[in-house]
Amino acid sequence: MDKKEIRGYLDDQGRVIQMPSKRKKKILVLVYLADQIPDDREYTEREFNELLNELHTFGDAATLRRELFDHYLIDRSPLGDHYSVKKDRPTPQELIERYC
Repeated sequence: MDKKEIRGYLDDQGRVIQMPSKRKKKILVLVYLADQIPDDREYTEREFNELLNELHTFGDAATLRRELFDHYLIDRSPLGDHYSVKKDRPTPQELIERYC
């Protein structure tokens, strides 16, 4: 994904500094976050939160986790205690068409 459209929401280390209020930009930030997480394994909730906390600066991993799940970018186990990045997740354009 091209970071140009969301660079105003990233610090110089590539961490998200705030969530955009506009839906299209929000989707692009969520896709960016999902792209930063290795998709080769399943994570406990704690591990997933730790990963998310490394990728943003505003301290709200729980909201990010829910948004990623709600936008079909990650999977959650039926008990909600394990997470993984979807390998067959929708493209940014598909998400924009669905939600915007």
